[in-house]
Amino acid sequence: MYIVDYIKREKATAIKKLRKVVLFSYIVLVFNIFLKYVGLGYPMYEFGNIGSKGFFFAGNEISVLLIILSAVLAFNLWNQNKKKYYFVLWAVTLFAGLTVSSKTGVVGIMLLFLLIPLKRPSLRLDLKKMIFILFSLGVVVPLAIFGSWRFIQGTTFYIRLVYFSEKFDFWTFILSNRNVFLEDACHNYVRQYDFVEKLIGVGNYNYELISNEKVVEMDIADIFFGYGFVGLVLFLAVLVFLCFQALRFSKNTSRPYSNLVFFMVVFLFAISTLAGHVFSSGMAAAFVGILFGLMYYKESEPLKS
Repeated sequence: MYIVDYIKREKATAIKKLRKVVLFSYIVLVFNIFLKYVGLGYPMYEFGNIGSKGFFFAGNEISVLLIILSAVLAFNLWNQNKKKYYFVLWAVTLFAGLTVSSKTGVVGIMLLFLLIPLKRPSLRLDLKKMIFILFSLGVVVPLAIFGSWRFIQGTTFYIRLVYFSEKFDFWTFILSNRNVFLEDACHNYVRQYDFVEKLIGVGNYNYELISNEKVVEMDIADIFFGYGFVGLVLFLAVLVFLCFQALRFSKNTSRPYSNLVFFMVVFLFAISTLAGHVFSSGMAAAFVGILFGLMYYKESEPLKS
């Protein structure tokens, strides 16, 4: 609400400043991630010195923050017709995601940059978009997958992947054991929650106590077990409102960010159902607010790069 009010008051000035905030934050984040290569910062996983989170504490929130910041930057570059810079940003962000050593970060970044030019599904054929899709699918994506795999094979993260892929079944490996935590949380919900607690939850603190601090780490599940049916309905209602609002605004060509917001609500929700620490991320919270608030910008003057 703060961002929406700020954008409505300052308009183009607000957008220019918010762009600078996002760019500065992206540089700080990526700089921290790359500190690993000069022997500074902290690893994502202490055992084996795997990955990098720089000097940030909440390593499991870095991937979603990287995705949000790069989405805004990529959208601006694409709409300013700066295709070369778009691919450079894609490469740098993907390399940062690989350095973090997060499956969510790597796969999310790959999909994000591939899908941003598409905006929303449309029956209208756009030659430029078609060329981009064919070039990406035929050249960029295969090269990115091959390069990423070769990079991973040369790191201790590869040993971790091999170990857990052999130890767990396919879904347990893909979900990083979250399906097991979900099953345990469901058993606790049935056995330990009374009727009122099932309705409104037990609060996040008690939820962690009941789960022995092994929460599911899927946003939709953690919200449900922490705040019950009421909390989950409220959470989903906000997302549905954002989608409808973005769709309504997208009919107005003077609202340039509406398509991005619609896409990112759906994209982040998809990530949050599998990985968690998205809508519940303290690091990303301010930037989630900036991202969703952007759709309220109504263009009255051309924005310069």
